[in-house]
Amino acid sequence: MSLAPREQEALTAIENQVRATDPRFAAMFRVLEALGPRSEGYLWVLLSVWVARHGKLVATVLLALVVMVLTAAAAAGVILA
Repeated sequence: MSLAPREQEALTAIENQVRATDPRFAAMFRVLEALGPRSEGYLWVLLSVWVARHGKLVATVLLALVVMVLTAAAAAGVILA
């Protein structure tokens, strides 16, 4: 999906402002720019960035919730089969 030129300019301005004020955010941008979306390890980098921004506790709770939902769905499938 492409953006209108004015929207892209606005996003670039916001990105540049955040890069200048937050060195951790700038470092994350450098890592993501080094990897393309189709390169090996891109998903793990995105996951690492997400965990770094939200914290290990939030990531652990989210993972536990996903496992619980998948287990319940599997149990329901066995019961209903």
